[in-house]
Amino acid sequence: MNGRSHAHRLRGDAWGRAYRFAVANAALFALLSCIGAALSIDAVAWGQALAVLYWVGATLAFVRLQRSGGGLAFIAFFVLGSGVFFGFGTAYATLVHSDTFQAFFPVWAQGEQLRRINLLNSVSVLIVLLTAWPLCNVRVQELQASDQIGRLLDVLAQFRTPLMVASVIAVAAILATFPGPANPLVAGAMHALAPLPLISIVFTFARPQPGDAIRLAVAAALVVVLTALGVLREDKTTVMMPLVAMAAGLWLHRSSRRLAIAFMAVCLAAFFAVLAPLTANARAHSLSAGGVSSLADASEYVADGWKDLVQGQAGLSEDRQFMARFSTAPFQAFMMDQYSEGRPGDSLKDVWVAAIPRILWPEKPEITRFGRQLYGLVSNTHDPKSALAPTYTAEAYWNGGWLAVALISVVIGLELGWLTRKWLVLTRGQSREVGVLVMAIPAAVFAFWIEAWIAAAYVGGFLTLALIIGLIDAVSRHAAPRARRQPSNALILERGP
Repeated sequence: MNGRSHAHRLRGDAWGRAYRFAVANAALFALLSCIGAALSIDAVAWGQALAVLYWVGATLAFVRLQRSGGGLAFIAFFVLGSGVFFGFGTAYATLVHSDTFQAFFPVWAQGEQLRRINLLNSVSVLIVLLTAWPLCNVRVQELQASDQIGRLLDVLAQFRTPLMVASVIAVAAILATFPGPANPLVAGAMHALAPLPLISIVFTFARPQPGDAIRLAVAAALVVVLTALGVLREDKTTVMMPLVAMAAGLWLHRSSRRLAIAFMAVCLAAFFAVLAPLTANARAHSLSAGGVSSLADASEYVADGWKDLVQGQAGLSEDRQFMARFSTAPFQAFMMDQYSEGRPGDSLKDVWVAAIPRILWPEKPEITRFGRQLYGLVSNTHDPKSALAPTYTAEAYWNGGWLAVALISVVIGLELGWLTRKWLVLTRGQSREVGVLVMAIPAAVFAFWIEAWIAAAYVGGFLTLALIIGLIDAVSRHAAPRARRQPSNALILERGP
């Protein structure tokens, strides 16, 4: 017993040490950024070095948080996302030479702008991690995380068939209303149901049963259709989501973890070589033609984009370098300059609107309208054809300077801390509420994708996520006792050598 307790204590300490490493990495980033600001160090190499250093440290922190037993702990995905956008993306922005980047992030001003951007991002990340820390301080109990997840997946297996049926209906509705329903109320409902197919894909591949050939075929078809829809929607993030869901399902089944790694490697290669450039080319054609109005239009633009790809053409868009997708520095610099020059933003003045469901307020203003407005400001056009999403740090600063950055960072820290705590408590066997497991993929994306509008992501998006998790928790509290009495053959098989 003493040996086992010691092992459990070590695992708990490993999570704590990994979290402290993430905080230390963020603190170092903030300290060096403060030194650069205090000494007015405007050397581009200095700004690049800080960003790269944080990116490497954040990647290592993510790996340590995963290996220490955190699994899908969502604060780890925030650490990874901040490393990608605030670290890699910031440094990579200095290598991009498109007209848009040079307009707001010119070579002659990059040193001074990097100094301000690094300070903004580093302070915010540190506040988020420190705020989330007390909520994430969960000790390891007797059940290992993988064992507990296995049992919970067995509990949820009884809902696979209705979930699959609902997923097929949801995808059919998306196809029928492409590119999106005109009614905002219907659009909001469909957005809330969008995670269902992803959840179905995860569960199907995580718990295959004898005689599941049809269900596996339907899940594979959902992966193909959703990936194709991502291309047709010209959205690189949407393209990857079903592939990530399938890889996650394979990973949750111990016997297929090597297959999961191989599958994800193939998907990443296909994404960078084909899917991402094809999506960019299709977007270029749709922008030049005035946008997408039907499935036929989207298919035509994708076909044109494929021809460009086969012929080796980069497309018509300035965004020809996919890695620039993570480089938000020019837009951060633009928004910080806007605030400093006395032209603050107003995207947070009615942030409370995002908290009201559209079903209760059908005439609710569109909370994603600021993406088009920002694109109009950046492009100096009154008829924007696309949208931009800044990082939450830039939007907060744009609206209210450092006070807004601090307040928003605290809110995000509390949200991520709450989600992470629910995950850790669940996977340690201290809870039977499975809502956070069911919504794990959307929650991980929520944590990672920090290039977002605050009202849409951290108010409306989080409340929707929390509501769905709460409803599933309420159902699982009644279903879990009944399912717990059933034998768990899948778990017994997983415990084999």
